[in-house]
Amino acid sequence: MVPTLHQERVAVMEVITLTPRLREALKQPSQTDRLREVLREESLEGYQSFDQNLLELYQRGLIDYQTARLHAQNPTQFELAILRQSER
Repeated sequence: MVPTLHQERVAVMEVITLTPRLREALKQPSQTDRLREVLREESLEGYQSFDQNLLELYQRGLIDYQTARLHAQNPTQFELAILRQSER
């Protein structure tokens, strides 16, 4: 839960759909270090990272930039995502 611009709180979520490829990565201990990479590649199949949800909340005007960056799992990547969005 992070504070909104309206002095409320909103949940930030990571959503994972168990795809066959993800299931295989979870079964193989040698693949667990690649889990984030597999999840990023599976993004079209139902994965939404915590930081992607923060970005969405920021873009919708529910939270401010500082709050989003403060709570991002990877603040540098979050900043890059903001820059990529602004270039469009």
